[in-house]
Amino acid sequence: MQLVLDAVVAYLPSPVDLPPIQGHAVTKAAEEITRKSDPSDPFSALVFKITSDEHGDLNFIRIYSGTLKSNSRVLNSSQDRKEVI
Repeated sequence: MQLVLDAVVAYLPSPVDLPPIQGHAVTKAAEEITRKSDPSDPFSALVFKITSDEHGDLNFIRIYSGTLKSNSRVLNSSQDRKEVI
């Protein structure tokens, strides 16, 4: 696993080198929003894989902007409810 992570760092671009990401607002699907890779922007992420573990579900996410802290609440837009991290 360490070799894969080293390859990601060595060969893939840094998030700050990429252009801002376009997306849609949760409350208004027609409204487009832009997220820069900036920790001070509002939190925005995509869960791309969920696996079950003996301790609970593991969610793998791609963070586009903002900061994720333990015990914070985030909106799960597919189920329209907030969940605790």
